Amino acid sequence: MIRTRFFALPVAAAMALAFMGGCAMDQLSNIPADATITSSGNEHLSYMAPSGGRIWVYDVTNDRIDYSGPVSMNDSIVVDPHDRSVTINGRTVNDKVSAGAQHRIYFVSGQ
Repeated sequence: MIRTRFFALPVAAAMALAFMGGCAMDQLSNIPADATITSSGNEHLSYMAPSGGRIWVYDVTNDRIDYSGPVSMNDSIVVDPHDRSVTINGRTVNDKVSAGAQHRIYFVSGQ
């Protein structure tokens, strides 16, 4: 009985660490590996799409995607933590951005 406890405790701890480590990358793993970071920071971010494609606004601090969707050539994407918003061409697409959080804008052409 004692041997089982000494074996089960390390196995349970290893499984818990593996599970928690896997969760940390869940949202970031939803962004394709070929996506390019176009802008990053915890203040006002802006980006103009050079072509049609898809963008992701990733909240690094809270490990969540604040917005993802298609964009057209010359679309203007703005992340404004003071207004707590993500806008595309002035149209609000998310109004729940965390103030002070670090954000990244990712872009993939042609998706």
